[in-house]
Amino acid sequence: MSNVRIIMDNLFDQAALVLADATAIAQAPVHHLQKYGHSKRFVTPTLTGARILGDFTRPMFISGWNLDRHNISALGTIQIRGYSGPGRGGDIMFDTGVVPAGRYKPLGDFIFGLDPFGETEYLRWEWASTAIWLDEAVVVQSFEIIINDPDNPQGYIEIDRIHAGRYLTPRFNINYGHSLGFDGSNTAPHRTQDKSLHSVAEQPARVLNFTLAHLDESERSTWFEQLMYVGRHRDIYISVYPATPGAKRRDYSMLCKFQSLPDTTGNYHNNYQQPYVLREA
Repeated sequence: MSNVRIIMDNLFDQAALVLADATAIAQAPVHHLQKYGHSKRFVTPTLTGARILGDFTRPMFISGWNLDRHNISALGTIQIRGYSGPGRGGDIMFDTGVVPAGRYKPLGDFIFGLDPFGETEYLRWEWASTAIWLDEAVVVQSFEIIINDPDNPQGYIEIDRIHAGRYLTPRFNINYGHSLGFDGSNTAPHRTQDKSLHSVAEQPARVLNFTLAHLDESERSTWFEQLMYVGRHRDIYISVYPATPGAKRRDYSMLCKFQSLPDTTGNYHNNYQQPYVLREA
């Protein structure tokens, strides 16, 4: 089982983006992928061979990707290549190959007679998310993301946000006693004059609480520096169980922000702990 992985420094936001072999809706251009906020999304009616090209001003270390809040169907695919030089030049540093955008429900989660055959783990969710992890950090200066979804039932491809960067992962995973719940501040019910109870019909946002209780000095300094950079205003991507298929990976993976920045406590020699409270962004 892999430990929690977090992309804090989203290098994707630093890339110069171009959409190739596709067209975008005028109000939803490709650079919306670099803007925080669900009202700013990338939308293209091109269902086959759409390519998102990106260039960095200098070489960057990348080991993880996440395409968040997309509508790519269970039959759609994503492929990402990274190159050593600008403009997709030089050597191919990594190639993910063709990856299914939607991971099918494993047998342990599949409910016979209720779930449609071939359905993904995001059945009954308003959107899907696809994370792709590399075996190790790779230095790239340009990349391309190739999306194919010819049978998309909505007739277009929509993506809210993309994160890419060098993910952090601790030597020891989160402590037992963590919690996963919901933020009800935007969906709190209210009673009307006829005494009936009403609430907003929307998917509630998640809240994740956990503690990293076994950080050594080298990890402490790395995580502390990243926390200073992210603060409370930058969105990050977390996957607590990145190698566990099905509902557990889905439920504990999200784009989020810090509700409060954790204090670092040195509880004994060369050991530090940090409590995290993250709200879905």
